[in-house]
Amino acid sequence: MEHSNLGLLESQRSFVSRLVDFGLTPKQAEIYLVLLANGPADVRFLSSHCRMHRSDVYRKLKELQENEMVDCEINSPSNKYVAAPPQVVLDLLKDRMNESIEKVSSNSAQLALELMGVMKVTQSEGKTEEILNSNFSSQDFSSAFTLISGRKRYWQETTNLVLKSRNEVLRIVDENGLKTMFATDLFEQFKSAARRGVSVKLISEITASNLHEAKTCAKYFKIKHLGGLVLRFIDVDSSSVILCGSLDKSTQSESYLDQGRFLKFHDCTFGKTMKYFFDELWTIAEPIEQLIVAEPPKSSNRKTEISSS
Repeated sequence: MEHSNLGLLESQRSFVSRLVDFGLTPKQAEIYLVLLANGPADVRFLSSHCRMHRSDVYRKLKELQENEMVDCEINSPSNKYVAAPPQVVLDLLKDRMNESIEKVSSNSAQLALELMGVMKVTQSEGKTEEILNSNFSSQDFSSAFTLISGRKRYWQETTNLVLKSRNEVLRIVDENGLKTMFATDLFEQFKSAARRGVSVKLISEITASNLHEAKTCAKYFKIKHLGGLVLRFIDVDSSSVILCGSLDKSTQSESYLDQGRFLKFHDCTFGKTMKYFFDELWTIAEPIEQLIVAEPPKSSNRKTEISSS
């Protein structure tokens, strides 16, 4: 059997890159494959067939041993190393990758918020530009959150989340936002979700101007009043969150629907945190039944101390 410079057949070289996809380094993969193809071997054999310095071979063997992918047989005059069975190695690599994914997932929401401090937003000729001081691209943030530009896109993304909801939809919306739900397809999606058994809860500032819409909502899902809201978000199944701040329509130009920046988080830890926050506000919010009996409150001048910054 003739071997290549890596001690492998030409047809076996592709396994190096495939093992790298599972988390091994190229040198680790080469050593493991040479051992797998040739059986027990000493450092001199591996150094020759992998074309590595012996110090590199010793270091990579130690790493593979620590991860239980290679075993050492004590022999004279030199120790020999044996590759663990492929299925054992692949299972170990998959477990290691899953641990890494869990760690990244649990930290991504906090990291996203910290990275937002790096972002500088400036207005230039009516357009919003995101300038990252460290020259990060938007792809660097994609695992943590998605930046949504424009209110139309925001409504589309929110509607899609509710459409796919399975267990729970929690939303905080301001006075105008409650009325806007009926101008879009969003109210129908909330109603449809409630009808298929999804728990739907909504907190809004309910005034005389939107009391009719609030009563309509109350026929299909739970809604409560909390005055002075300046933060809006929706949390679906404690896994997806869209976060935004209120905009004053009176100050917006004709391109109002194209304005606004919103963050869509894809993170269960952050989703659960926002659910906890919502539940706390739910306990202090007023049931709509009390507002129907009493005179509807006027729009609050004192803002509830919630900030999106």
